[in-house]
Amino acid sequence: MGPVEGEPLRRWPLLLALGLLCGALAAILVASAAATGGTFVYPQDDPYIHMAIAKHLARDGVWGVNASGFTSSASSLLWPALLALWYRMLGPSAVAPLVLNVALAAALVLWLDRALLRRGASARVRGVALLAVVLATPLPALVHLGMEHTLHALAVAAFAVSASREAARSRTPDWSGLGGAALLAAVATASRYEGLFVVLAACLVLAARRRWAAALAVGAAGLLPVLGYGAISLSKGWYLLPNSVLLKGSSPDVSTLSGALRYATLGYKQMLANPHILWLMIATAAALAWEVRRAARARNPAWSQSIALAVLFVVTASFHLQLSLSGWWMRHDAYVVCLGLVVLAHSPAAETVERGIRTLSGEPRAVRLAVAALAALLVSPYALRAVGSLVKSPLAAKNIYEQQYQMGLFLREFYRGERVAANDIGAITYLGESECVDLTGLANMDFARARRGGGPDQAAMERIARQSGVSIAILYEHWFPGRIPAAWSRVGEWTLPNNVSLGGDTVSFYAVDPGARAGLVERLSRFAGRLPPSVVQRVQPDPLSHGPEASSVAP
Repeated sequence: MGPVEGEPLRRWPLLLALGLLCGALAAILVASAAATGGTFVYPQDDPYIHMAIAKHLARDGVWGVNASGFTSSASSLLWPALLALWYRMLGPSAVAPLVLNVALAAALVLWLDRALLRRGASARVRGVALLAVVLATPLPALVHLGMEHTLHALAVAAFAVSASREAARSRTPDWSGLGGAALLAAVATASRYEGLFVVLAACLVLAARRRWAAALAVGAAGLLPVLGYGAISLSKGWYLLPNSVLLKGSSPDVSTLSGALRYATLGYKQMLANPHILWLMIATAAALAWEVRRAARARNPAWSQSIALAVLFVVTASFHLQLSLSGWWMRHDAYVVCLGLVVLAHSPAAETVERGIRTLSGEPRAVRLAVAALAALLVSPYALRAVGSLVKSPLAAKNIYEQQYQMGLFLREFYRGERVAANDIGAITYLGESECVDLTGLANMDFARARRGGGPDQAAMERIARQSGVSIAILYEHWFPGRIPAAWSRVGEWTLPNNVSLGGDTVSFYAVDPGARAGLVERLSRFAGRLPPSVVQRVQPDPLSHGPEASSVAP
């Protein structure tokens, strides 16, 4: 237990963490606005997918990126619903995801501070824990991203703490506590499907404690949003899981022995490729071993909450590394990092380390330890995550503004209501008001089935586009090597410099319908003057010309 603290000492960790969060976010927003000429833009295209679904749900009563019908395109069930509620009450707004994320990030910091206070953690431990969560998760970048990851990190951490508390109890159930854990399990999985990892880990921990009823209740609650949405999706002719989960996740190939062996070693390879998760797993295992040994010496073999929490984290992180490839931009594994830091902050080892440092505070040895710890921190993967997110977020927003945002404006002006094929579907469906035929299958079942079967090939792309009534296509050519139909005529392209977030430097415009070529040439030429100065546009008016050496029109 930490020392009794006065009110100022109790508050300074919280105020410092919130100040750092707001200051870092303000720096990102100012730098992003400077890079985009004052236009607010998110640093990825995916937030606009959720915004498009929310807009159509609020306006048309349709869960989909298009107003015409259902599309299972989002890996979060709760986030589009929250945005739709905002849009229904206040109207569509580009800043709605940002505002909600600010509130959720502040709630995460406040929740962790209160949780540690209840455990009697000292101000120093709370301060280190809160600052680590803000910087290493990293919360400012997640807030700027405008997606569900902040909500997911909060829900997973709160659920893990609640479930571990239940696991540490005697077999006499606490129905109110169990009800809270079950509710948080449902929120965790509804926030993102990776919430199933922590729910399954909690079920295993509860089962190990022979808390069968609690394990059943938590598991059923966690599965409820998944199965409920899955039933609706299947009734609409889609898959049980969203296409974004099926097509982007880690799918095992066990049809051959080599494939099975590769998949069996995937978690190990992922662990080595993600040192920020590996370090947390090692630190948690060390803290767990220390506490188990301490309990054995005290002849108290019962599981404490911190022991249950540590086991839960290690199992969750293992599931994540094996089943969910850690994506770039630090968003896919943010909940794992946040949970690991919460677990370490709850460990009695944290207070023991803090007391040891305080005892040595007047000795030269303590200074050397502090310098060594600071040096290790500066070269750690967490420092790289914090600094990298601050640097990349404004650059990524600039990239989205130069490409996907402009695509949305272009389609809204010239192709409103028409069917357009594309491989990035967020900004063009939110801004463009076009009917999008998704070439990657996130919002189109024909292309999803073709992708799961190893395609689509040229014939399939041409057939699906023709049946869908597509007039033009906007795509990254290197995403479809040898698969772009010969009948499609490339008309132009946009190229931007210093790409840090997009799928390609150059996006190409194709006339799928030969009759659409002249109009596409004319409209690209008219739009050229409105492109950002950094974007180079090339237009090929000659239908026989297919190379990048064709004539260009620059803004």
